[in-house]
Amino acid sequence: MDAFERLLTREGVQGLGVNALVREAQVGKDLIYRYFGGLAGVAEAWARKTEVLPSAEELIGHDIESFQESEPVERLRIIFRNYVRGITKQRAALTVLAVDLLARSELTQALENIHQKDRAEITKFFSEEGRQTGMDMEVVGGLLVGGINYLAMRSNVVKDPYNIPLDSDEGWDKVEETVLRLIDLAWEG
Repeated sequence: MDAFERLLTREGVQGLGVNALVREAQVGKDLIYRYFGGLAGVAEAWARKTEVLPSAEELIGHDIESFQESEPVERLRIIFRNYVRGITKQRAALTVLAVDLLARSELTQALENIHQKDRAEITKFFSEEGRQTGMDMEVVGGLLVGGINYLAMRSNVVKDPYNIPLDSDEGWDKVEETVLRLIDLAWEG
C-alpha cells in the first residue's frame, strides 16, 4: 500500500501500472495478482486503508448523539467544517479527484464504490434539512463540496488560487469561515 501511495503521489494516476508498482514495491508481479487480482484490487485496498475522502463518521465528528441533538443548521456546519479539514490532508486523494474530472479510471471507480454509502448518508441528510428551508440543500451541498474540492486540488498546483493563501492554515481557515457563512445564508433563505 505504501508503494502504491508513493507512486500515486509522485507520478499521478497516469504513472500507475502493475509494472511501475512492482518496481516501486520491489515485489514480483505474481504477488500483485495473487493478493489483489490486479491494479484495481490494489487501488481498492489502498482506498479502504487510506480513507481518501472523509467518512460519514468523520464528517459528523465521531459523536452521533451530540450531532443528532444539534440544530439542523449546526449539523450542516459540522459536516462542512469537518469536510474542509479532512479533504486538505490527503495529497494523494486530491490527485485522484483531479484525474477523475478528466476521465474515469479503475482507481476512481474503486474510490467511488467505497464512498458511495457515506455519500448516500450525507445526501439523505441534505434532503431532510432542505425541506425545512425550502431550499434544495443537496444542490447547496454539491456546490460547496465542488468548490472545496476544486480549491484543494488547485492548491496542489498553485499555492494561492484566487489570491487565497492555501499553502497556510490561515488560508484554509478563511475558506472554512466562508463556507460556514454561506451555509448560514442558505439556511436563512
